[in-house]
Amino acid sequence: MRKPKRLKSKTREEWLKKRRELGGIGGSDCSAITGASSWKTSNDLWMEKTGQKEPPDISDNEFIQKGVRLEPAIREVYKAMHPDRKIAYHKFDMLYLPEHPFIFATLDGEVRDENGRMGCLEIKTSTPNSKTDWEKWNERVPDAYYHQCLHELLATGYEFVDLFAFIFRHDGDFVAREYRFEREDLKDDLNWLLEKETEFWQTVQNRTLPPMTLVL
Repeated sequence: MRKPKRLKSKTREEWLKKRRELGGIGGSDCSAITGASSWKTSNDLWMEKTGQKEPPDISDNEFIQKGVRLEPAIREVYKAMHPDRKIAYHKFDMLYLPEHPFIFATLDGEVRDENGRMGCLEIKTSTPNSKTDWEKWNERVPDAYYHQCLHELLATGYEFVDLFAFIFRHDGDFVAREYRFEREDLKDDLNWLLEKETEFWQTVQNRTLPPMTLVL
């Protein structure tokens, strides 16, 4: 297993400053590049990365706030469910591999499993609004979340991602679901995403608008 480089920060402000200075593509960016984002296009992201547009401030979004409040508790539930795994959490660490330093990730947790393998913990909260949205969680995860898991494998070189989600109904009840993504099973998808992100980052460096990704 390749060992990622680690860029540490002590505060959110320091983390944001280093993220701007480093540039590159974070986990929350990749779904815009692949066309899986409901909120942002690749052109929107390109404008942000080239300094022509400020990223929208979504910190006061109701669902974002809910996820921020619940993340520590969900991480503790994951720990309680898997006492044989060691969980580390470094809130402001940015991880990347030297061969593609423009791909980085700040993780919800780092997992050492019962076999000593290293993996990523990805925590999600979701409130599906329709039957179609619920079907996106039926033995799978929404594409935007799957692409983020692929991105974290590219950034870290780790062997797997555990995505642990609390999915809420509108009556306030929820279900917890866990999904395992193994690097060994995802080679084609990882190569696909690496190509997409490399091409996008080249357009940022060349200041050439990327082609629009159509979502059907």
